[in-house]
Amino acid sequence: MKKAACFALLSLVIVSAVAAAGPGPALRVKVTVLVANVRSAPSSEAPVILTAESGRIFDVIEKAGAWYLVALPENKKGYLSATIVVEIDESGKPVPPPPPAPTPSPSQGPAEAPAPPAPPGKPLPRVEFGLFGGFGSSLKMGPSNYTGNWQYGLLVDVSESTDITVPGKGGLFYGGSFTYFVSPNFGIQVSAGSLSPAIATTSAFAFNWTWDPSVNLGGFGRDASWTGASSLSTSVFSLDAVGRFGEGPLTYAVFAGLSLFRCSFQASGTVGYGVSLETQVGDAVYQNVDALPIPAEIPLTSWTSVGFNLGLGVSYQLSSFLALSVEARYYDGGVRNLNWTFTPGSYDGLFFDTIKKLAITAEDTSYIAAYTVPLPVNPSFVQISAGLKITF
Repeated sequence: MKKAACFALLSLVIVSAVAAAGPGPALRVKVTVLVANVRSAPSSEAPVILTAESGRIFDVIEKAGAWYLVALPENKKGYLSATIVVEIDESGKPVPPPPPAPTPSPSQGPAEAPAPPAPPGKPLPRVEFGLFGGFGSSLKMGPSNYTGNWQYGLLVDVSESTDITVPGKGGLFYGGSFTYFVSPNFGIQVSAGSLSPAIATTSAFAFNWTWDPSVNLGGFGRDASWTGASSLSTSVFSLDAVGRFGEGPLTYAVFAGLSLFRCSFQASGTVGYGVSLETQVGDAVYQNVDALPIPAEIPLTSWTSVGFNLGLGVSYQLSSFLALSVEARYYDGGVRNLNWTFTPGSYDGLFFDTIKKLAITAEDTSYIAAYTVPLPVNPSFVQISAGLKITF
């Protein structure tokens, strides 16, 4: 009997608690547009059964997708689109929508761990020892010019001119270098190289003379040319800044810096020198004119000068300690003017047989030297070379 009484009392407490809690808060919506259509079915094609002004509130019976089934007067029901209403709480404030759950893309699988960073590339060498050889070419030198104008006897105008030129010539260029890179892209280089081409010297002579009108002979002209020899030996020592670009086995470099030139030069050539002699045959005196080939020489001369160099290069790393390199550079060593010397002696005429073994004195050669422009010797050159570098 006591058990039945306790069970009845517990049931009464539970029923009272449920009654006190009451139903949950009703869902309501408020119209957010100027005029809203309430339709008979959840479709924009369904008939309109009621229109509602902005701000009107409806009790929601249920939510069906993008539509709300709401209670209408006279126990009727109708549907409002979710795009024209907003849910509100008991105080009439809009209820913020719950944040949408993230939906993974169908093509996207489960999240993957980030890929590990790529391993760093192999560092570029910091030290390079190089040996190289290739082709170098000196620049054209000259012309050096001797000119003379004079009159004598029946010769009213004599002009003579010799141009001596030393053309540019190619030869073997070779040397070595040491480079230290203080960073992957910048380094300091010390290098040395040598170029010693053998060069031909060309002399072009023009000789013209005019007789006095009284002898009715007019004017004449002759020309001649000679080939001599010269040699220019240049050793160059350079201190350069090096910029390096590129990654992997193939890199590029630019060079620029100061160069110390140690040069030696010598040359031989010929100058035409006009002369006139009078000879007597019986009671008649004849005047002869001709030109003599006078040897010219620049004795072996050495000097030191400071210039600059600049160039481009490319290297390919064959292994961790060996690389193949190709480079092209221009070296500028300035210009040095060197004087010709002329040798006294006895010489035959160039164009006629009337003058033989004519003595040319030191006074004559001094005259020729005074009217001869020095030869501008330029030790500058360009070179293209290839070689191997030991790197580490």
